[in-house]
Amino acid sequence: MRGSLVLWLVALAGCDGGHLGGRDAGADAASAGDAASASDAASATDDGGALDAGGLACPRLGAWRASAPWGEAASHPMPSFALGARFYVHTDGGRALQLADVGADGTLSAWRDAGDHGGGPHGFTALALGGEAYHFRNGHIARFRFRGDGALDGDVELLEESVETAFGGNRYVWDVAVALGDESAPRGIVHLGGFSFTGYAYRPHVTRSAHPIGARFERVGDFPVERPGNAAYVASGAGDGWIFAREAAGDRLFRARVAGLDVGAFEEIAPLPAGDDNGRGDLFAVGCTLFAIRGRRVFGAEVSAEGGLAPFEAQPALPEPQIDVSWGDGHQEGAAWGVASGHVHVTGPRRVYSAPILR
Repeated sequence: MRGSLVLWLVALAGCDGGHLGGRDAGADAASAGDAASASDAASATDDGGALDAGGLACPRLGAWRASAPWGEAASHPMPSFALGARFYVHTDGGRALQLADVGADGTLSAWRDAGDHGGGPHGFTALALGGEAYHFRNGHIARFRFRGDGALDGDVELLEESVETAFGGNRYVWDVAVALGDESAPRGIVHLGGFSFTGYAYRPHVTRSAHPIGARFERVGDFPVERPGNAAYVASGAGDGWIFAREAAGDRLFRARVAGLDVGAFEEIAPLPAGDDNGRGDLFAVGCTLFAIRGRRVFGAEVSAEGGLAPFEAQPALPEPQIDVSWGDGHQEGAAWGVASGHVHVTGPRRVYSAPILR
């Protein structure tokens, strides 16, 4: 324990925050165009920390590997998530929840139909916390129920007392949520709001629920722009960390300090780096690195204990843009990523891409 503390203090006092874990030339598979874009869009607000709270180097990503396609059914704007050694993708083909097992080497198995997920055509959010998976749609707080083989065990379990009280009367789609903690130490979920069928308008209300997730979320503030976008949580210590969130379909990036379940006010920081194609894609965190997907381009930035971002650096690019927009009005798609077997998995238009987490 003392050795880890010394390493952490040394990292905070004098590390070079400009490089993710000491990248060597052979590990960087990004194109020259990706590297130039990342350099142009550096957002150094202060020095990034080189080690996470556990004394490990902030990770970077290796090259992406494609799964087999699950078929022709679209996934986006619906969500995907990892739960244990399985990866789940919501699709609009017969409302099938597609399932693949994740091997020890990060390879995804052939896809199989896990059952009817019950979601409609709108984007909504789903995530895993503490060995359970949840989604929030049209005022519901729903917990997935799975059999031992990974298939759905009937319908989801609804946890709310009423859709009129679960989120203060808001019935959300196109929404955003982020889990606090991890499987071994789950703390809760922060919901950043979205489009509410109540009033037929965006309501960027920041709400929270402690773990185990209960029947209603408590309002604790507001997101600073009308349409919250992809969000990620970066831990900086036991029970402390930062939520980073973008504006939906935009470059603006915000952060808020988190202490336990207390969420501070969101402040705008330097914008995300420019991408290509439609610029849309997931925002996610692994250890003390914040990753952003912008079209097919992928970037990573170390996050210090004080929430500062080192310059974004290009990671290996995806073979194609992550998001293939088939819906209108710039609405937010559900988060579509997860970590399993030492790999990050992100859902593309018709297949999932997996990259090893490198230290």
